[in-house]
Amino acid sequence: MFISKRWLLILSASSLVIAVLMQVPQLLHYMSPDSQGVLVQLNSDEYYYLARVQEALSGRGEQAAEAFVGDPEIVGTQLALIERLYGVLFSWTGLRAAEVFQIMDSVLPALIFLGLWIFFQLCGFTRVQAFAGAVFFVVLEAYNLSRPIHVRVSFFVMLLTLICITAGLIRRRSLGVLGGVLLGILIGVYFWSWSFAWLWWGIYLVWEVMEYVWRRRMLDFRRQTSNVQRPLWAWMLFIGLIGVITAFPFIWNLYSVMQHPLAEFGVFRSGMHHSRLPESWIYSTLFAVMTIGVVVTVSKRYEQLRPYRAGIVTVLTAFGFMHQQVVHGTTFMFVSHSIFSLLLAPIIVLLLAWTLRTKWMIVASLAACVYLAGLGYDGRHVIKQWTVAPGQFEEQHFATLLPVLDELPRVRILSDPDSTAFIAGYSHHDVVYSIYLKNVLMTHEEIAERFCMTEVPVDPSQRHFEDWHHLIWPDSNRVFKEKMPDIRERELALVHDACAKVDRDPATYLKKFDVQYVLWDEERLPNWNIWRLLVPLEKLVQGEGWSLWGINN
Repeated sequence: MFISKRWLLILSASSLVIAVLMQVPQLLHYMSPDSQGVLVQLNSDEYYYLARVQEALSGRGEQAAEAFVGDPEIVGTQLALIERLYGVLFSWTGLRAAEVFQIMDSVLPALIFLGLWIFFQLCGFTRVQAFAGAVFFVVLEAYNLSRPIHVRVSFFVMLLTLICITAGLIRRRSLGVLGGVLLGILIGVYFWSWSFAWLWWGIYLVWEVMEYVWRRRMLDFRRQTSNVQRPLWAWMLFIGLIGVITAFPFIWNLYSVMQHPLAEFGVFRSGMHHSRLPESWIYSTLFAVMTIGVVVTVSKRYEQLRPYRAGIVTVLTAFGFMHQQVVHGTTFMFVSHSIFSLLLAPIIVLLLAWTLRTKWMIVASLAACVYLAGLGYDGRHVIKQWTVAPGQFEEQHFATLLPVLDELPRVRILSDPDSTAFIAGYSHHDVVYSIYLKNVLMTHEEIAERFCMTEVPVDPSQRHFEDWHHLIWPDSNRVFKEKMPDIRERELALVHDACAKVDRDPATYLKKFDVQYVLWDEERLPNWNIWRLLVPLEKLVQGEGWSLWGINN
């Protein structure tokens, strides 16, 4: 693909603008007088990925999937392949995970923008159209582009996979081989990325096979294909075979996880459940209109739309992906966790409508616009990233804690849930509990006990667990509230029972979970009573708004 100097300048300038803009929110917070140098978390689930990358940066990449309690016997439900790669790439720098994320905030969004520009061209669109589509994607998803691992990095790997496969089909076979390798690697990256990519490959393959069979029945088939050395479907099948071979170790890992005796607990907490109904009737209707519009247009202008096949397959894939539970009967947040992949479809529909301007494509584009308007409304949270608010600096007093943690050998530290997340995300130390233990293979009872350990210093009359939005089943509460109306009561009962046991004998649980230090966030939790732990404690360090205590066994 030849790129003129003009387009090289446009793409370079656009990438630079994206890279700079992605740094502005953090810069605004850093310049605030309330800042003491600790990077502010501006996105949801960031502490989950901070801990996993920090674990990899600390030299224990094999435990990145369970990056909190530090027990090598605990199995995570994900491979954390990207986090481990970050550990390999950046461990020599001495940077913390938050600093690595800040650097990648400028790198990954720019790469996604460039990847989209290339992919939309491979889908048959002009450079101007591809540029418009890429810009629209980046603007609409400005908030989610700052999510450090998923969906940002996983989507980029998936996008690169589609680019390589499409380019391999069109012109360069070597890129197709690379696409097959990436197709296999994706299985070790993220479920919602690899399932979309493999479905895309499957639909493309079926289309090519059907076309090949149909053309063989045409009277002039031999004359039309006399110069064709190999049917396109055969090459597509070869790419898939490469993907399967590459994916074998990751498939085996998934199989091993699902055969684990504690797998049922992880499945329940993940929100995975049996259902064949659409997750969102509104989204299903909109994507159905888009898909029907594209299919009808293809049936009327089949040969004219041949150059747009990769894009059309993407639209079909989006519809099939969000309704896959109709086939296998398992629903797993396909709509909410695949927002980047699904977004490709309405953008392609708009670009097709821009190109063809047919009645059916106009109808499809109207449905696309409604969907995009909804995404734009959901993306309003990006405004908060650019707004400096006092409540965002609650962890700045831990700036003086970090050097202390850096000097300590790896230990397990007990603290409140918020401070625990900071410890796991900014240091090499292990902790007792994290809300993200929902993603590892552990019994509900043990997670409840670990949570209750963080609440021992709080007087039982002041806990008010019923007011907590997230306890130990955050995903399950949201997904199963209709099928299991008493799920919240069951969760509360489980936590209350566990806390009653832990309160009676906290020393036993401190020993069970091998706790060596206690961090008291005095600034945020002045009423904490660490003596409720009922063990001898020695104050080791007194900081500004915090204190670190050792347990004298």
